[in-house]
Amino acid sequence: MKQIFKHIRSAMEGFISSLNRDPVRYGGYAAILTVGMALLLVLVNILVQQIDLKFDLTEEKLFSLSEESLNFLKGLDEDITVIALYEEGKAPRVVQEVLTLYEKASPRIHVEYMDLEKNPQLVTEYEKEGERLQQGSIIVKGEGAYRIISSYDLYDINYNSPQGPEITGFSAEKRITAAIHAVTTGASPVVYELVGHREERLSRYAMNDFLERENLTSKELNLLQEGEVPEDAAVVLILAPKQDLTPGEADLLDAYLAEGGRLFVAADVRAGELPVLNDLLSRYGARFDYGFVIEQDRERHTGNPYQVVPNVEYHDITKTITQNKEAIVLQWTQAVKEEEIKRRNVSVTPLLTSSDRSFLRKDLEREDIQRGEGDIPGPHTLAAAIEERLDDRGEKKTRIVLVGAGTLLETLYPFNAQIPGNLDFFMGGVLWCIERKDMLSIPSKSLLNLPLSLTATQVLVYSVVVVAVIPLAFFITGTIIWLRRRHL
Repeated sequence: MKQIFKHIRSAMEGFISSLNRDPVRYGGYAAILTVGMALLLVLVNILVQQIDLKFDLTEEKLFSLSEESLNFLKGLDEDITVIALYEEGKAPRVVQEVLTLYEKASPRIHVEYMDLEKNPQLVTEYEKEGERLQQGSIIVKGEGAYRIISSYDLYDINYNSPQGPEITGFSAEKRITAAIHAVTTGASPVVYELVGHREERLSRYAMNDFLERENLTSKELNLLQEGEVPEDAAVVLILAPKQDLTPGEADLLDAYLAEGGRLFVAADVRAGELPVLNDLLSRYGARFDYGFVIEQDRERHTGNPYQVVPNVEYHDITKTITQNKEAIVLQWTQAVKEEEIKRRNVSVTPLLTSSDRSFLRKDLEREDIQRGEGDIPGPHTLAAAIEERLDDRGEKKTRIVLVGAGTLLETLYPFNAQIPGNLDFFMGGVLWCIERKDMLSIPSKSLLNLPLSLTATQVLVYSVVVVAVIPLAFFITGTIIWLRRRHL
């Protein structure tokens, strides 16, 4: 019996002695630390599940509402019901998330999910001529009006892609907030499109539906026939005219602007110089500088020096674009030149600018892209906002937006799509002209990726970092750890 106890005691002493060895002690510490970290992670996970806390880490903030929407929703003074027509459990997660954000943003908003097949009475109640209800539609209902958002309107879709229809953006917030605005105000400002000079039409770019979703109405305006700008004009749009104004038309527009009118002009360099239009604009402090800008900074073009990716200056027009870091692409753009002499109450603010490596090509017959004689070095203003205060308190004012690219709304190669940033700039400019504080310019969440342009130096640096520096850092770290453990 004594021998047995002796062996047991000896084994215990050996075990205790082994625990005092460095490798075992360190291993024990590591095991305790691992178990402790696992328990901590479990505890943190349980606590997080109890807290309604989420972070939107998507680059385009797909699961967040913009500041414009949040501010607008805080001011709602009537109840809004949002009915999402989906089969039970079939609503896309991203749509559910957005609708949940609306409910949280305002106690006035109530969201319901209904299956259209199980509730056919909705067709009788809400369907009207020109609009059909279908699964995936969203009904926004106020106290006296409603709007229907089709499932297709929740996304920006490019139908011109060679591979077939392509989703380029998620626009649920834009559509829903605009619908809420429409049913609570009932107002629909009128955008008059000037015609008679071979201008491009908004309908060519599928923009009429776009304006309607933003609670705007578009109409034609032929000044030679009308003899004046209609009183209900919120803004006059001149989009890529191919012929100049007549002096009489310029005088009519001048009379309209002098009384606080609003004008948006996108000029097309391919139309040649437009002296009458430029003379009108010069009276308000700026004009188009004929020629097209060639960008030689590789970070400021798409790979095509004639497609400028301009610097976006912060302004009410560009606020959402800068906040969302959207890209704008201007193809064959003229410069906008501020006049040295202008009226005291006139301010000209650059919105889009080229780099100091760009230049304005004046001789359009030249085909090379190198700066030569007669070219004007940059940077150049490519779009500008003009404002003239007409009274001491600034309550009455004239507003004009000038864009040097008549291709602003075009489908551009190689993207085979309209550029979302261009569309948002256009809408931001129109809404700034209108000066409706309750109107909102909310961008779509862009899903379109512009090509990454890198200089040769940047390519070399990134290659060295990825191929050499990072692997070498791992090798050195691993070697140090191995050497330390070897001597434990």
